[in-house]
Amino acid sequence: MPHPSSPIDRTHRFRSSARALMAGLAAFAAATIAPAQGASTCTAVQPGSICLANCDGTDNGIFLAVPPLVTGLTLGSFQLDFDSANPYKPKVTTTAVVGLSLPAAFSSINLQFTGAGANLAISGPDGVQSVLLSVADYNPRATGSSATSSVTLPLSKDNGDTLGVVNGNTAAFGNFLKAVTLQSGDFKIRLQGYADTRATASGDGSSVDLCLRYVELDQTAALQGLGGLTDAKVSKPSVKGGSPTNGIELSVPLTINSPSSNIFLNSNTDAIFNLVYQNGVVGTVRVPNLSIKPGVNSFVGQAFVNPDKNDAAAVAATSALLTAFTGKQAAQVTATGGRSSNMPSLDTAFSAVSLSLSLPPNTQDLIVSASFKFPNLLTLTANANLVAFNPFEAPASITYVKGTLTYSGQTIGTIDTAVSGFTLPAGGQATSPSLTLHLKLDIASIKALLVTLGGKSIPVDVTSSLTIDFGGYSTSLSYNQNGVPTVLDL
Repeated sequence: MPHPSSPIDRTHRFRSSARALMAGLAAFAAATIAPAQGASTCTAVQPGSICLANCDGTDNGIFLAVPPLVTGLTLGSFQLDFDSANPYKPKVTTTAVVGLSLPAAFSSINLQFTGAGANLAISGPDGVQSVLLSVADYNPRATGSSATSSVTLPLSKDNGDTLGVVNGNTAAFGNFLKAVTLQSGDFKIRLQGYADTRATASGDGSSVDLCLRYVELDQTAALQGLGGLTDAKVSKPSVKGGSPTNGIELSVPLTINSPSSNIFLNSNTDAIFNLVYQNGVVGTVRVPNLSIKPGVNSFVGQAFVNPDKNDAAAVAATSALLTAFTGKQAAQVTATGGRSSNMPSLDTAFSAVSLSLSLPPNTQDLIVSASFKFPNLLTLTANANLVAFNPFEAPASITYVKGTLTYSGQTIGTIDTAVSGFTLPAGGQATSPSLTLHLKLDIASIKALLVTLGGKSIPVDVTSSLTIDFGGYSTSLSYNQNGVPTVLDL
């Protein structure tokens, strides 16, 4: 096709039919833009060139050597929707605004952009091309024009836009998601690859649909990381029950505040963390559907206190945790070493998360009152009955009591006995069967107490070790309570 020799010739071509207009446009551009070296038709990418072609596939188009057309890229809210059926291909929803600088040859042509498709490799903070952004070639869905020097392209999970693995490297994919999860504040990602755009070209009353293919893109864009999900808080946990296999079950209301203003992570999977206290793994906590949006995110986690019985440190830490919880002391626990329930692509990210959580304690006394009866002082024993309260939302049985009871600094006696039939209803109280109190006072001192205080309520301090059973799961803890109202009687 000869190049037009004058503006009149170019205008004549531009006023012809749509097919001829496309040919004229190509010739018009070729008259002012140097043809690319090498192949003359659009059969493969040629660096430094774009392909100008019909979108209907009736010709192969021509390559034109041009400076980079894309001058900038910004991303709006960036949403990832994961699917366990295809865990390494989450769907993407965002809005990309692409800045353009078109050659002077297009200055008299109005290009109205209507669609685009692309395959772009994304590098995270480590500089490794970790994920592939695939933008489906869906027309129409782009807006913008040569007049605005920009194209706005909405990506959507409904249009099949996805992230994917680069060259089968699932580890790099996981590391990219880990960076998204751990980074605080703005961080840059780099997008590299080629895009195809669709546009309507118009001028002098005629128009034609055309495609600009192999448009090179190499730009950075900013995202805001999730900050490691470290801003996490637990409100009052509640004991729901227990079993010999799973241990003590707790419901754990949890909030996580995301500092990111533009990342939405719809994981569609549970996150399971080790629950650590005083360097011992005391159990696990499961956060259902750990999906994160900007701001406050609320969950109700499920924790199981169930240490490895062969791990002495874990058993000791569990006892210390339960001691603090029942003894009105907040406990600082850590949820760490996370994994997903069914989304392996997120395992690397979850494993790097460490949540430091202050576990609010029980605030109510476990021992309501006590009574001691002395049927035979010669045996130096008494019958003790304890009225205990269960603050939990599940029944509990006290199966062993070992304790020391003192009054006004003087040891009255000790209890060291297994107990049967001492079951406390959820949120209720019960009286123990008679427990043997081994007296540490001589007969004269006991008689003096009875004369002075018999039938009256006195404040007794209790230092004890209790074995408690929740649904067949047995555990021990220390429990101390001062000022237990206690009645002495013959």
